[in-house]
Amino acid sequence: MGTVSDMVYNEIIKDYMPTVQGLHGAALTQNTDWLPAVGITEAQHLTAQMNKSLCTLLTDNVSVLLSVAIEFATVGFDSKPAAVKYAGSCKVIAVK
Repeated sequence: MGTVSDMVYNEIIKDYMPTVQGLHGAALTQNTDWLPAVGITEAQHLTAQMNKSLCTLLTDNVSVLLSVAIEFATVGFDSKPAAVKYAGSCKVIAVK
């Protein structure tokens, strides 16, 4: 889950600035254990919750994005999962 603020152009510094500084780029990441690609896996439930102090900064100028990503791995030399670079998938679930 992450937040993105609207941007406005600042003539003085000749660059774009977020309208809500404290929330632009704020993010929460949750990871699960590695799961095998074969077999049946039990359903998992993840809960994402924004820090209460950040909630006070939410305005109509901030979008909250929720996405899910899958990272692929192979069995490494130590028999543990080793992430495969540039292999995976992601989907944006909601934008509010």
